[in-house]
Amino acid sequence: MVNNNGIPKTETVYEIKNEIPSYEEFLKTYKSDDNLNYDDLNGGDIGEVKGYGPCTNKNSNCSCSCPRSDCNCISDSYGKEKWVKLFMSCPSVKKVNNQEIRCPNTIQTNWVHALDSCYTWISNKARIRCEKSHCGATNHMKDWGFKCSNHGFHNGDFIKGSFDSFSDAIGTVLNNVDNSPEVDDVLFHLLRHIKRNRW
Repeated sequence: MVNNNGIPKTETVYEIKNEIPSYEEFLKTYKSDDNLNYDDLNGGDIGEVKGYGPCTNKNSNCSCSCPRSDCNCISDSYGKEKWVKLFMSCPSVKKVNNQEIRCPNTIQTNWVHALDSCYTWISNKARIRCEKSHCGATNHMKDWGFKCSNHGFHNGDFIKGSFDSFSDAIGTVLNNVDNSPEVDDVLFHLLRHIKRNRW
């Protein structure tokens, strides 16, 4: 029997952009950074976090609880952007013979960014981002692809979710009785936001 010590299962999420540059275009914009620091990628265990903490950007008016030091939360007429760790079932949807087929995996899980294995967070403004400071991966939820442990459905591919699959996955998490009030607040406002801004 496997003892997971209460550590939640994680799955992988990846930002998918519809633009794929040619090799020549890539070379035009490629910049080497000699100051890269990979110290936080060596050793460690699940749960060990180096160099991350609460929002500490002195230039930010942010009041969220995200772990990034380069917080870039937005405000609009509906209020300030707030973030919670992304925890839901797989929202991936395939089109087969003009029908949408959802991933059958209904297990709620944490999601990590495929590029750096850091947790991802979701906001009440329908954006997903990596928790790693200065990662730069912050986009609308519809622009991210998901790959869960259901290998038969994904076949190794990151697959985007639909409006309906995200709404269902988030609505199901809202029904969890052990959510914190902060999580419930963010997810409730997220559902309102995406219903006003359906894609």
